[in-house]
Amino acid sequence: LFDKISGTMIVGGENGVFYVADLNTEFDYLGDTLSINPKYYRYTWNASKQDDKMTQIDASIAMYGPYAYFGDKEGVLQCVDVNTLETVWAVRTGDQIESTAALEMSEDGDGVALYVGNTIENEGKNGVASIFRFDALSGRKIWQFDVPDLAYDSNDPVGIYASPVVGQESVKELVFFTATDGDNDSTLYALNKDDGSIAWSYTFTSPTESSPVAVYNAAGDAWIVQGTSDGQLYLLEADTGKVLDTLQLEGSLRASPAVYRDVLIISTTGVNPSYIYAIALE
Repeated sequence: LFDKISGTMIVGGENGVFYVADLNTEFDYLGDTLSINPKYYRYTWNASKQDDKMTQIDASIAMYGPYAYFGDKEGVLQCVDVNTLETVWAVRTGDQIESTAALEMSEDGDGVALYVGNTIENEGKNGVASIFRFDALSGRKIWQFDVPDLAYDSNDPVGIYASPVVGQESVKELVFFTATDGDNDSTLYALNKDDGSIAWSYTFTSPTESSPVAVYNAAGDAWIVQGTSDGQLYLLEADTGKVLDTLQLEGSLRASPAVYRDVLIISTTGVNPSYIYAIALE
């Protein structure tokens, strides 16, 4: 993450180090030159009995004000004050966190919710992939949803690898998570923000690590676009889960889509060859 006001970069490393870097940039408008002289500040941690190799950060950082949120390979989710590099709170989620947490301010502005999910990795056959809502300021768990019908697979990813979508407008009561099931399939869950109950779910015929994206029209109506590893793009009604359309792309979808106005950009990977698509949303 970059703060353009202070010129600060914030990033989590797979080496188990959380970095805050003052970039100390100087830009000469007349000479059209840029110089960077970064100074790095490092934060490391070990929860009780946590091995150093289990502190790696695989996902991106989420932030609210001075607070940074991230999870690690052991499933420790924490909030760190970037100004002091001190732990504000930390909780164990039960297994490895691979996806980026999502934040949402309450409508009255008094609270901040944090949504995150984990995978089935460290716990093996005893593992359970779970989705959580926490109070982002205190670390208090508000609810937990255990994803059904998932089992450990030593060869393929299982659980929450995709980052969530926090619903707005017509689906402001919902949060969306995609769970992948090894080499079998994947399921998109629309959960009620208040209690974590299922509003609807839809199972795709292919696994996926790609994150869903929400799109809205001027009236506030919402749709979800989800890509799967077999190259399919799905367009679903966000309030019902009804599939409205599909599009077969060439290659495998592993990346997450980006949307600008009525155009969706996504890339595929493959050997003959890979592509970047710009797709009109109508």
